[in-house]
Amino acid sequence: MAAAAGAAYQFLASWNSRRRFSPPGRLVDIGGHSLHVLEMGQGSPAVVLESGLTATSAVWGWIQPAVAEATRVLAYDRSGIGWSDESPDPHDAATVARHLASLLDRLAVDGPVVLVGHSMGGLFVRVFADLFPGRVAGMVLVDPAHPDQLERFPEEVVRLQRTFMGQLRVAPVLAGLGVLRVSGGMPDEAEDLPVASRGDAEVFFSSTHHLRGVREEMLAWDESAGQARGARLLGRLPLLVLSATEPPSALVSSLSPLHEELARLSSRGEHRLVEGANHRSILMVAEKARATAAAVLEVVDGVRSAETPSA
Repeated sequence: MAAAAGAAYQFLASWNSRRRFSPPGRLVDIGGHSLHVLEMGQGSPAVVLESGLTATSAVWGWIQPAVAEATRVLAYDRSGIGWSDESPDPHDAATVARHLASLLDRLAVDGPVVLVGHSMGGLFVRVFADLFPGRVAGMVLVDPAHPDQLERFPEEVVRLQRTFMGQLRVAPVLAGLGVLRVSGGMPDEAEDLPVASRGDAEVFFSSTHHLRGVREEMLAWDESAGQARGARLLGRLPLLVLSATEPPSALVSSLSPLHEELARLSSRGEHRLVEGANHRSILMVAEKARATAAAVLEVVDGVRSAETPSA
C-alpha cells in the first residue's frame, strides 16, 4: 500500500510539474527521436553547452545568456535526459557525439563550434572532437571528468564514486515510488539559478524518465571513458580547463593534477582554478558562473582572432 501510495504521489506530482512548466526551448527530430535544445544569441563560432551526469540544460541558466551577448549558443538535453525523448541507442560518448552532430545538422550549424563540457560532459565533447575534428573550433572543459579517474583516484575517493554510481542504479525506482520527491529537493546550488531555470530543474530532479537516462549514461561509463582515452590529441585547438577548488577534500585535490593533464591535450591548452567554486556552483551560482562564462568568451574571441580556426 505504501509503494502504491508513493507511486500515485509521484505520478500526480510529476504531472503537476509538467503542467506548471513547459520546455524552454524546442524539440528537434534528429531521426527517430527528438532532442530538446534552447538557442540564444547570434554569430559565430556557435557555442554548444554539454551538461554533466544527472544535469539538464537548465544548469546553464547563468552562463548561456552571458555568452549569448557575443555569439550563438545552444544548450541541449541528451537522449533520455530532461525534456528530450528516450532513445533505443546506447548512451556512450560516441553515440552522444553522433546525436549532437545530427542536431547541429538539423539546426544548420555549419561552421566549427566551441564545445563546453562540464563534468562527464567533458568526456562527451572530447569524443565529439575526435569523431568530428573539422566541426570543432575550440573547447572549454569545466571541472571535467578524466577517463582514468577511477583507476588513479585514492581508494577512499574511488569508494565514494562507486557509492554514488550505486545510488544512481536505484534512483529511477526510488523516483517512481516518490521517495526522492519526499525525502529531498533540488541540489542547494540549483536554488541559486535564475527563476526559469529553477523551474526546469524542479521538473526533472525527481523524474523517473530523467533518472532512467542518467542511469544509462552512468552504466556506459567504462565505454565512454575508453572512447575518450583513445581520442586523438587536440593539436593547436584553443583549450581552457577550469577546476573547482572547494571543498578541501581528497576528491578535489586528486582532480587538479588530472585537469593539468587535460590542458596538455592541446599545445594552446591552459589550466585555471576557479577559487571558491565547487563542482556545481561553478555553473549554478551567479558569482562563480561569471568566471566560467568569461572563459568561454575568451575562447570564442581567440577563435575569432585566429586567421584560420584550428581543428
